[in-house]
Amino acid sequence: MKGMIGSSAAVALMILSAPAHAQSAKADCESALSAIGVSTSSEGGRDFERYEGQAPPGLARKRAIENWQLQIANSCPRYSSKWWRARAIRIDCEGANGREYCTATAQPARKLLSYLLPF
Repeated sequence: MKGMIGSSAAVALMILSAPAHAQSAKADCESALSAIGVSTSSEGGRDFERYEGQAPPGLARKRAIENWQLQIANSCPRYSSKWWRARAIRIDCEGANGREYCTATAQPARKLLSYLLPF
C-alpha cells in the first residue's frame, strides 16, 4: 500500500509539473532569443575553400539570422520565424583572425492564428 501511495504521489507530481514546464518554454519564446553565425576567410577554413578565398561580406550576419529563424521554427511553434516580423532586432558582429562572428538577437512575433486557435 505504501508503494502504491508513493507512486501515485510521483505521478501526481509529474502531472502538476507538466504545465509549469510548458509555461517556462513559452516564457522563453516571449523574450528575445539569440543565435550565432560564423564565417571564415582564413586559409584552410570551409568558407575560404568554398568561396576561393573571398567569403562574401555579410555571410556571418546572414548565417546568424538563418540560425535564429531555425531556432524559432524548431522550439517556438506559436511564433513566427520570419526575421522581418521580429521585434527588438539587434545584430552584433566582430571579426578576429580571419573569422567573423555575428549574434542575431530578436523577440519573435506571435503567429496571427495563434491568438485564435489552440495549438
